[in-house]
Amino acid sequence: MPRLTLDPNLEVRPDFASAAYDALCTALAAAEGVDKGAIVARLSDAWNVENDAKKATWDEQVRQDEAEEAEAELAPEREQQLELEERRKVEETERKEKEKKRPKLKNFVPNKLVGNTVQLRPSRYAIHKLEEREYVELYYFTQDGCMEALKIDRTIAQDAFTFTKADDTLLLKPMASHKPSNKAIPDEHLTWRQMSLAKTTLLHHMSQAGWRS
Repeated sequence: MPRLTLDPNLEVRPDFASAAYDALCTALAAAEGVDKGAIVARLSDAWNVENDAKKATWDEQVRQDEAEEAEAELAPEREQQLELEERRKVEETERKEKEKKRPKLKNFVPNKLVGNTVQLRPSRYAIHKLEEREYVELYYFTQDGCMEALKIDRTIAQDAFTFTKADDTLLLKPMASHKPSNKAIPDEHLTWRQMSLAKTTLLHHMSQAGWRS
């Protein structure tokens, strides 16, 4: 049925018994061989059936219109919801990518003891002596000797060189690896504590220099 433009609930059934329909009812009554009252009743019933059908169509039409209107009202909200969901997915992807690039921390071991000592670093002069398999005083491996070496490293550039003579030949050697300390104490004058600490540091750096145990 075509779309209705008028509400059938507002329509009023014609008065088929009125003078406006008298000629029609008289002709139908003569053709049917019935009285005019029966024709009026038939016309009224036929109009009621048609109007009821129109009312049902109208009600369905109204329901569809309301559903479409509600859908149209929800469309912007749904579109916004989809945009938010898409944005969340993009942000989650970016977060995971950043997480992959973030430096991984080593696993934390609960109740693990942490060392409270720091490995002392002797002077480059002492390290050079060890690498050359030459004798070097224990002083350079004491705490005082290593602290002095730290101060010297701060004042002497690592690329500073000095001349040294070997077999009548002048050679360039790094200044820090060639210059002994003027504060060095002979081994026999070290305290027992100094010797104990120096021994541990010496053995460590001998191992680092490739000495066999």
